[in-house]
Amino acid sequence: MLPDGHTIRAQHQTIRLNRDSIVVFVDDAPEMNWGHPCRYVLVNDPGPDVYRQIHEELVPRAEKTARKFSKRAEAIDRELSAQLKKIVSQVMCR
Repeated sequence: MLPDGHTIRAQHQTIRLNRDSIVVFVDDAPEMNWGHPCRYVLVNDPGPDVYRQIHEELVPRAEKTARKFSKRAEAIDRELSAQLKKIVSQVMCR
């Protein structure tokens, strides 16, 4: 979870969160090197409602945000819940 007001520095834009959010980073072409489509999917915290998707081409630029993504991903890997599965299924269907 990232807090209301947190800023994510993507390659071509700055994304400012306007509420506490779960940020799902979706690599739309995982078999390719970077410089290809990806998405930042913003989900209400608590989820599972997706409220915004931002299309980009690179992972976050700011180390601070990347570390938060990484820590959250590790936690999610350990406790993959039914709620997260629902979010992922919503994201992949869009």
